Amino acid sequence: FSCFRTKYSKLQRQALMMQLMLRFLIRVIVFGLICDCFVVHQSISKGKYRLDSLHFFGSKSEKVTNPNEEVTDVGLMRLRVKSPDGRNSFPVGDLEFELFGKTSPNGVQVFKQLIENQSYEDKTFHRIIRGFVVQAGEGCEFTPYEDDEAGLALKFGVGALAMSNAGEPNSGNGEFFITTARADELDGKYVIIGRIKSASIKVLKEVEKYGDVEGYIFNDVVIVGAQISGGV
Repeated sequence: FSCFRTKYSKLQRQALMMQLMLRFLIRVIVFGLICDCFVVHQSISKGKYRLDSLHFFGSKSEKVTNPNEEVTDVGLMRLRVKSPDGRNSFPVGDLEFELFGKTSPNGVQVFKQLIENQSYEDKTFHRIIRGFVVQAGEGCEFTPYEDDEAGLALKFGVGALAMSNAGEPNSGNGEFFITTARADELDGKYVIIGRIKSASIKVLKEVEKYGDVEGYIFNDVVIVGAQISGGV
């Protein structure tokens, strides 16, 4: 009987250890979920992350933005991402775009001039906020220009291409940004000059992966070439 009691006690100890391990794992998982919920809540409250950026089952936000605008020019930007040590780079893809030269002539002219002057080459996307926007062109010299009223009236959806500004009317600069989700809070504040082609949305989403919802950038995404391939 003593042998039986010893064996039974060993099984009890094993069962107790399994129970303790299971409780520990459950607590770790619950704690992780609470932390994730807190981060998302903070991001939403700061306007950096929106529920409409979650594209479930082909959300409408994946459709081409401002589909009725007349396209006057097309072009592309060739992108590469640098390795963490900065010694190597790897292709991300070509970001093809369409410009609204009749709707936003001033903004489009500045954007085209900067491309023709190769001002965007070797520039990094210095702002990448997942579920919101990617932005590049920091430090580019530009000719001051007035806002295009018709361009201000367009709506920000996935792939909207717009010029940055200083937060005041007619303060546009040489930086551009592309929204990766609907961004109603930007409507009427920035001039939209074009859109990313639907075939290049996957490249845009690839760029977006190199930043998080707080704007921390994991790897530098660099513009290694840009060109206007012609009018339409």
